[in-house]
Amino acid sequence: MLIFQDFSAGYGNRFVLNNIDVRVDENLFIGVIGRNGSGKSTLIKSLAGLIYFVKGEIFYRGISLLKRKSLNVVSYIPQEINVVFGFSVYEILRMSQRSYQKFFSRISNSERKRLDDVIDKFELKGILDRNIFSLSGGEKKRVMIARGVAQNSDIILLDEPLSGLDIDHQIKVFQILKEISLSGRMVVASVHDLSMAAQFCDKIMLLDNGRLIRYGTVEDVLTYSNVKNTFGVEVYVGVNEINQKRFLIPFK
Repeated sequence: MLIFQDFSAGYGNRFVLNNIDVRVDENLFIGVIGRNGSGKSTLIKSLAGLIYFVKGEIFYRGISLLKRKSLNVVSYIPQEINVVFGFSVYEILRMSQRSYQKFFSRISNSERKRLDDVIDKFELKGILDRNIFSLSGGEKKRVMIARGVAQNSDIILLDEPLSGLDIDHQIKVFQILKEISLSGRMVVASVHDLSMAAQFCDKIMLLDNGRLIRYGTVEDVLTYSNVKNTFGVEVYVGVNEINQKRFLIPFK
């Protein structure tokens, strides 16, 4: 169980998130939605332990995420990909494994299998030897998401993981994240595309002006009134006849 307890967070002396109280079940794919500036990235960064102006608490399985000493609980994939050195794609992936952090430590069979799995899932085999600087923005994004997944942490945090990806890789990445949640890990991602959130997420957190407006299933949260009141646009909410999932089309 992931619990936000009267949680606020921000920068300098200003809170961006205010008084978040919610309990989130494990083994779910959680989509965080809201307008620009609503606090989506701040919430993701707070879970990653990157925000220091906070009050309240975040607990995971009874342990404070804000006071944790181990970084193995979460993996974080930011929206902006900043790589300083020109490592190969395989080296970037290899860095996600614990054995890499120890001098003269060899990669274990389980780590090798884990890397082989993400290389296959994210279709990276053809670019493993390439310098990370030589990749397109979308290729870099897939590499960094794969690296986060390969950390094998309990919670995977992603800030706008679909940005920079073409439509087929958007679908593939969200399919992978959905499979990961079904396997027993928690995925929390900020998402701009409401229809993609409706297709793949188990539950939705709707933020507005730093406050949690609603948390629940897609059907509970992605309603005409909730979207209209939060985003200020008219929206048609339909159901795909093929997979029975919701989709949303804005209109004037």
